[in-house]
Amino acid sequence: MKGPFERLKYDLRRVWECPECHHRERADGTVTTVLCRCQANKETLDRVVMKLVEDKIQRRFPVFVPPVAAEEQQLEDSSVATEQESEEETQSEL
Repeated sequence: MKGPFERLKYDLRRVWECPECHHRERADGTVTTVLCRCQANKETLDRVVMKLVEDKIQRRFPVFVPPVAAEEQQLEDSSVATEQESEEETQSEL
């Protein structure tokens, strides 16, 4: 059994976009048709429904990526410097 945090962890709503005014709206996963506010004053047969943009599960919170350690950054900087020096030496020999 999953805890109560699992239902808050993922955003299961769908994203809809109006093709005329490009307004985006999130609706529950059970909703199949959405009408935009800009279509309210039009005739029933002239209304354009919103298009489904995304239909995937999204995490509400970003995934934590640990920062690069200072030692690793120094090693990368020194390797780049040695590569540049070796390229300069080969160009000077030519």
